[in-house]
Formats: sequence, C-alpha cells, structure tokens
Amino acid sequence: MISIRPGQLRKLGDFYKIKMGIISGIFFYVTIVTGVSIFFDLLIDPENVETLLAKWKFTGVSLILILIFINPFLEEMYWRGFIFERIRLKRGKIEAVLYSAFFYTIYHVLTVMLLFQWPVNTLIVLPVFIAGLYWGWLREKSGSLAAVTISHMLADAGIMTVYLLLIQ
Repeated sequence: MISIRPGQLRKLGDFYKIKMGIISGIFFYVTIVTGVSIFFDLLIDPENVETLLAKWKFTGVSLILILIFINPFLEEMYWRGFIFERIRLKRGKIEAVLYSAFFYTIYHVLTVMLLFQWPVNTLIVLPVFIAGLYWGWLREKSGSLAAVTISHMLADAGIMTVYLLLIQ
C-alpha cells in the first residue's frame, strides 16, 4: 500500500518547480547554442568579443564559473527576488513581471551593445526581455527563486558553450 506522510506533497511540489527550471533551462540552452551557431557570422565578431573580455579581465575559467554559478544566483536574487517582490506588493503580479523584465533588459543593454555587431545588437535585447518575462512568470508561478535560478544557470551555460566552442 502506498502512503503519503505529511510534508511529502510539499516536497513533490518543490520537485515540480525544480523540474520546471531544468526543462526551461535546457530549452534556453539549446536555443542559445543552436541560434548562435546558425547565425554566428551575423551575430558575433569573435575578435571584438575576445578583446572586450580581455580588457574587462573577464576570460577563461573565471568567466565561466562566474557566469554559470554566481551571476544567475545574484541576478535572480535582485531582479526576481528584491525588485519583483517590491513591484508585486505595490502594483500586482502582472506589472511585477513586466517591470522587472524591462529593468532587467535595460541592465543588460550596455553589455549587449558592446559585444554584438550593429544592427543585431539592438535585436539581441529582445531575447533578454523575453527571458526576463519568462523568469518573472516562473517566479510568480513557482513562488520561489530556485526554479528561476536553475533556468538562468542553464541559459548562461548555453552562452558559455558558445564562448568555448565558437569564440575562444
């Protein structure tokens, strides 16, 4: 006979949230690697990227570790934790998703504008905004930052895969 003890249903719910983060993260990973691989010549000037990253002292293992493990955690704590929650309490969940995605995108504009070639750099902002919308929605739906952070980590792993395979 199967029995469910108190607290087990909550744990199953937590697993579902984590699974949502993993599945969406894999989707972002595949989309990033495939999209950049197909449109590489239009999107990226490898010499420019390498020069900028070297100028910023942001290369190699430190770049990979920071962008996959530290950056998503910090960004999600700030954008979908602190900012999202403040907006949600004052304006509601829809505006929290929209505004946090908008400000998250603005935060990434400078980096995107420098790393990508014109006019593509302006178009690259759109996937950043879409990711911000999705992560805001996932934050609201899951009620936690765990799924969002996992998804973001896998998306950043896609960016690092592009860096390792196509740029470096």
